[in-house]
Amino acid sequence: MFPYFIFCLILSVSTCNAFVNSYKSQPYERRMIPLSCHTKNVKLAFVGGSLLLTTPSFAQDTNAEGEQVFYANCAGCHAGGKNVVVADHTLEKAAIEKYLQGGFNEKSIVHQITNGKNAMPAFKERLSDIDISNVASYVLRTAEDGWE
Repeated sequence: MFPYFIFCLILSVSTCNAFVNSYKSQPYERRMIPLSCHTKNVKLAFVGGSLLLTTPSFAQDTNAEGEQVFYANCAGCHAGGKNVVVADHTLEKAAIEKYLQGGFNEKSIVHQITNGKNAMPAFKERLSDIDISNVASYVLRTAEDGWE
């Protein structure tokens, strides 16, 4: 996942440099704008574009990792977004908005997973910060889309 991102970044920078160099080699009459004013902007546009193109695959990978951690650690009580301990405190969007301190956002979900509350145990000793963040992201997206 991360090496793919680096590869795309290097590819976009080298593509940008090739574009700029070919543009510089054209006679001045064929140029539409003075290059000296826009070289940095062109490079930033290519790099920014490549970041935008790679972000969705990165986000999908994070969601998949969050799903794996969820099923390994949370599904015992929260399978399918339900709650086997306190039935009305599900992982449905409406229930999270109603019952979770801080409301329906990733920060509140991270806090709940990390510290636990009432019957829910804290996972700060069991999961890494990255795993907790991935699970929170997975829960947020899945609650938004609806649990199956």
